[in-house]
Amino acid sequence: MTALEPGGMRTNWGRRAFDNRPSMLPEYQESIGKVLEQLESYWGNEPGDPEKVAEIVLKVADAETLPAHILLGGNSVKMIRQIEEARMADAERWSAVTDWIDFAEKGPMPALPTP
Repeated sequence: MTALEPGGMRTNWGRRAFDNRPSMLPEYQESIGKVLEQLESYWGNEPGDPEKVAEIVLKVADAETLPAHILLGGNSVKMIRQIEEARMADAERWSAVTDWIDFAEKGPMPALPTP
């Protein structure tokens, strides 16, 4: 089994999905409202071509050897790289807590890292 993980694709889904959304409460404008504003400028400018993704799906269906995941689109590679770097930084920061659960580790639980 292989998971295809495409980045943004120019399908017009974003605009259609949010066309009839209800009005936003003012309390949410600073958080969710800002995110929606960013997305609105992205919709229609996504870098991924859905026809190319369809070609890949057909080729992958017949392939003999595949990885567990295939990232599609340069923006998806960039995003995964950022996520993995942040995940590893957290793992290193929390390593004392992570290692402490092993039977071989003795003593009290280490202090939780501070932000």
